[in-house]
Amino acid sequence: MKAIDPEVDPAAFIALRAARDSAMDWVRGGAFNELAFTTSFVSIDPPSSDPPRSEQTPAATADERVEPGYPADSPTPSPAIMPSVLPDTAQIDRLHALLFDPALAVSADDIVETTRRVLTDPAMVAIDHAQRVEAMVADLIYRATPRSDPMIDVAISHFKWAAEGVELRRPPIFDWILKRREDRYFEIELPHQNGFYADLLTGLRAPPPARWARLRAWRYGAAVEYLLAYLQSFHPTALPGLNQETLEWWNGRIAAQHRGNPVSRWLRERWRRTVWQRGIGESQQHSANPLLYIGIFLFPYVFVWFLFRAKHSMKARALGIAYILILLLVPLLSPASKTKRVSSGSAPITSSPPILQSSFVDMSSDLQQVLDRITADTVTVADLKQKNPPAYTQLAGAWQAEKASGRSFEAFVPRAYAIVNSVFASALRGPDAKLITDHARAYVNQLRWVAQGSMAQCVDVLKGTGKDPPSRSFANYQATLSGRALLGGPVRPRPKPAELRVPRAIAAGAESRAHLSHTDFKAALAFHGSPAAICNANIALIDEAASKPDAVKLDFIRDLFARDS
Repeated sequence: MKAIDPEVDPAAFIALRAARDSAMDWVRGGAFNELAFTTSFVSIDPPSSDPPRSEQTPAATADERVEPGYPADSPTPSPAIMPSVLPDTAQIDRLHALLFDPALAVSADDIVETTRRVLTDPAMVAIDHAQRVEAMVADLIYRATPRSDPMIDVAISHFKWAAEGVELRRPPIFDWILKRREDRYFEIELPHQNGFYADLLTGLRAPPPARWARLRAWRYGAAVEYLLAYLQSFHPTALPGLNQETLEWWNGRIAAQHRGNPVSRWLRERWRRTVWQRGIGESQQHSANPLLYIGIFLFPYVFVWFLFRAKHSMKARALGIAYILILLLVPLLSPASKTKRVSSGSAPITSSPPILQSSFVDMSSDLQQVLDRITADTVTVADLKQKNPPAYTQLAGAWQAEKASGRSFEAFVPRAYAIVNSVFASALRGPDAKLITDHARAYVNQLRWVAQGSMAQCVDVLKGTGKDPPSRSFANYQATLSGRALLGGPVRPRPKPAELRVPRAIAAGAESRAHLSHTDFKAALAFHGSPAAICNANIALIDEAASKPDAVKLDFIRDLFARDS
């Protein structure tokens, strides 16, 4: 009846209303009908033993009605015996618990299934009960946002809230729920578009912070102020799900910032304008951390590399690199540095490797010099001999073979690199999960760093044809990983797969990270498509596998590196 407008289609409305009245009459007369069908019908043939007319029931007058085919003296049905179906209150109570009990582990499937049981209860045939349930479901969706989001599609489909022609007669709360159906997709996409504001929104739904209150308010106050205004303007249905105590906490901190001294108010206003100009677009960058700036100023060679994370802008990266270059050039241009000789070395793994000797000296010192070069001074010959005897035996055998052949010490270095790389490749297929995930994250960071210059170079690195060496920080970190692999001892590597298969769970997460369809993502993994798609798909794939790794993800990373080794 809600979907038919009597003014637009009066004939259909009259027919529907007549059918409804007939159904209600049938329900009210259910007991009478049951009694009637269990009573024998009146015969139309008068038997010979009939009593006289005067002793029978008087004939019906024109003002009286007798149902044909039923005894005229059938009793009037009593409302007390009218059949009814009691609502299933257990499912309603369970739905309340799923939505409002914070200690209960809840999944979206549980909420959807319980909602369907409430809406398909046989008691819903009663119009009054169905109307009460409709109001209750709408109220639950509003009060339990965002936990009640799984209920929205089920309720809209059942009650036809989105049907055409009912917009003018639809209560405001139904309009709010339809708006919430759109706004929840904004919240789903927000972590992929801007993780910083996604974390802020999660924090606004949690209890207020107990520690670092003033520092947190100064860092995030302007962003919280902008986020609340943005939600109020474009996604208002996200506001009821915020923690009221947390909102009061932030309102107090923001008001205190506005009442500060003139200098702090001026700095805060400049920062607020910067935040509001950036917005929550896909290009939104992470707000600068004052502690990071302090670390860059005091220890630039360490903290500048944090600017190469995806949430920092290219301008910040350029300024950080420029600061390091200034620190490097000032000593070189000073008069005291003109008499010094600097050697860059020939190996690509370390930034400033020691000068190699030209001839063999003895096994221990020669191996130590090579290990310092390959592992960035993280492995000693004694530790290697104790923790990884097979690797030590291979290096010692190569040293003896090169020395016996009369070659120079420099000819031994490539063989040492090959042995260490073989040990490292085996370790990536071994049981050390932390080594595997650390290498995967470092590889992803290297791809992102290369992609800043050119997507084509990123594809070359993926194919193993890249000519440009990695940055110094990545090379040094790779050297430390090689040292960890050597000290990890001998391992039994996982066999190389005949064909690399991507688990569906990993592929789904990677497709979402890369913002590619399933077809485009699959083509990009096969190196078909644009360089940007290929690079983003592979980065998203490794990033998804290295994020919260479990047994399936670790096995996939092992197979991935085994294929590329």
